[in-house]
This record gives sequence, C-alpha cells and structure tokens, in this order.
Amino acid sequence: MSVNIYERADIVEVKQILTEHMDTYDNTSTLDSIGGGWGTERIEQKGARPYKMATGSLLLLCALLLFTVIGLCVSVSRERDQLQVITANLTEARHLLQSTNASLTQERDALKTNNTILAKEREQLESSYRAVVRERDRLNASYTDTNAEKTQLQTNYDTLSKDKDQLQNSYNQLKQDQESLNTSYANLEKERDDMLKGLLDLDWRYFDSHLYYISTTNKSWDDARQHCKSTGADLVTINSQEEQEFVSSFNKEVWIGLSDVNVEGQWRWVDDSPLTTKFWAKDQPNSYKGEQDCVKLWLSPPLENWNDEKCSIVHQWICEKPIQR
Repeated sequence: MSVNIYERADIVEVKQILTEHMDTYDNTSTLDSIGGGWGTERIEQKGARPYKMATGSLLLLCALLLFTVIGLCVSVSRERDQLQVITANLTEARHLLQSTNASLTQERDALKTNNTILAKEREQLESSYRAVVRERDRLNASYTDTNAEKTQLQTNYDTLSKDKDQLQNSYNQLKQDQESLNTSYANLEKERDDMLKGLLDLDWRYFDSHLYYISTTNKSWDDARQHCKSTGADLVTINSQEEQEFVSSFNKEVWIGLSDVNVEGQWRWVDDSPLTTKFWAKDQPNSYKGEQDCVKLWLSPPLENWNDEKCSIVHQWICEKPIQR
C-alpha cells in the first residue's frame, strides 16, 4: 500500500509545525538562562534541560506518528473506497465478461454448427464440381464428335448438292427425251394404227406382238404350211388360253400347226416344241383309221374345239409370225 502525494504533503506540514514549536521552546530556555543569575536555579535548569528536550522530542514523535497514522488511515480509507469502486467495476466487468463469454460460447457453438454445415455443403459442392467436370469432359467429347459429324455432313451435303444439280440436269434432259419419246410414241401409234389397218386389208390380225393371217381359200395341211412359210410365217402355235380364245374368235374351221406325222401319238408343234396346253374336243384325238395326223379347229366352245383330221383334206388355215423388233 502506498501514500499518495497529498497525504505526504500533510505529514510534511505537521513536521514543519512541530519543528517551529521546538525552536520556540529552545529560545525560551535560552532567555531564561540569560535573564537569571548564575546560582542554583541555573544549575537546576541545566539539569532539567535534557529531559525537556527528550519530552519535546517524544511529543514531536508522538505527534508525527499520530499524523502519520491519521494520514495512513485517510489513505487506507481512500484506497478502500477506490478498491470498492474498482471491485464493483471488476464485478460488473466480470458479469459483462461472463455474459460476453456465454455469448461467445453460443457464437462458437453456432460457428461449429455452421462449420459442420459448410463442410457438408463443401463436400456436396466438390461432388457437384466433379460431376460438372465429368459432364464438361463428356460434352467436350460430344462436341468434338458432333463437330466431326458436322464436317462430314457438310461434305455429304456438298456432294449431294452436286449430285442434285447433276440429277436436275439429268431430269431436265430426261424430260426433254420423254417429250421426244411421247412424240415418237404418238407417231408410232399412228404408224401402228395405219399398219394394222393395212394388215386388216390383207387379212392379217395383231395379237400379243404377233401377226395372224386367216386364209380365204382352202388347202391341205402341208400346202397351207408352205403358204405360211412363203410369207415368213408358219401355221399358228397355241401356247396359252388367251391365244386359244383369240384364234377361236374367227369362228372358222382352220388348220393349226399341230401334228403327229413323225411319230403316231406324239403331238408336236411346227416349231418342234411338245404339246403342253391342250384344248381337245370331247373324245379327241381319236386317230380315225390311223390316218388323222393333223389338227384343225372345230366350230365348238373355244376351250374344247381341237380335232385330229386327215392331212390331205382341204381347209382354211391360220398363219402366225412374230413382229420383228
């Protein structure tokens, strides 16, 4: 514990007052010795002087001690008041610190919680980032592939564009050719119609790219065939139901190019092809007396009008020849 500067000044003032009183006491003693005689009173005063001085000193020390104690008590009282203020301030500061510490503890706990949440969010963000990086790499690869495909498609497009131009030119040329062919076709149709008219005038008929001649006279099978050959044709060969119906539509009994003159019972056409499609009349062929080796058409249903006949008998006939192309 220390005494402040004001308390030390009071002690100094007390000391100064005591010193002044001691000086006054010494001066009084001196005057008494001067004014008195040199007798017994002077001797007694000389003997009593040390005691007075001791008593004065003691009184001075007691006064000094008293003032010192008083100063110290005042100082202690002041310091106690200051300590009480400081204690109150410290108590208030302690409460404030405790409140601040509690608040800081709560904030620390909140920060720990936030830190945990942020750590989880960071992990999620890192995971999302890695996923985004993978997606970016995939998109980059896809972009590279797409760019290559785009280049290839552009090349294909350019090629197709050139092909389109060529096809357009070809189409235009074909259209011109078509128009020319249509004109030629129309001319050919006219020529065909004129030819058919001329053929009709000559007793020739047209069917399935073949010409058929129906005679107006009668001859034996051999003579009829020779006549057909002289025109570049031969006796008719029937290979389908449609052709059978066509030659039957003339409604005449005529020789056709079918016989078994070489081997009895083996019917063959004049082009030496075997018989496959047959339209024999009922109970025919019967090879009557073994002399019926040639075939003619009867006036009967178209699909049943073939009859074997003696080749020397005279009948009309039908010639057939393909149209040369």
